[in-house]
Amino acid sequence: AAGGKMGCHRHGPGEWYLTFVDQLFLAVYIMELSLKLYVWRLRFFEQLWNIFDFIIVLASLLDFLIPLIVQNIGVFDARVFRVLRVFRAIRALRALRVLRTIRFLKNLQIIVSTVLQSIPALGSIVMLISLVLCIQPQVHNYTS
Repeated sequence: AAGGKMGCHRHGPGEWYLTFVDQLFLAVYIMELSLKLYVWRLRFFEQLWNIFDFIIVLASLLDFLIPLIVQNIGVFDARVFRVLRVFRAIRALRALRVLRTIRFLKNLQIIVSTVLQSIPALGSIVMLISLVLCIQPQVHNYTS
């Protein structure tokens, strides 16, 4: 057909290398996770960074496998599309894979941990600033 595409491509022409690199890193992460699970067994889940790694790798693996499974089923049921919508949300976790490298940079890990621990205090600061900004116009109107 004129103007139509032949077949169904996930990426445009020339972008196959991005998919290849993504799948290559996924394979490396799966091997690393498998080796750690084999060596540490259940002790692996005692560290929060390991749990974080596990969730990121699992989400990435599901993001890779679900389209392949749906494509090979051949029967498209409404339930399958509902499941795919759920896994679209999991795809957002793939962006967090970059944070896995923080584990290897101890100083950066300390900074990220400190920032994450300070988030509850930031809520109090935002509330205080909001209160000041709401009261300030009232005080200005009262003194004028």
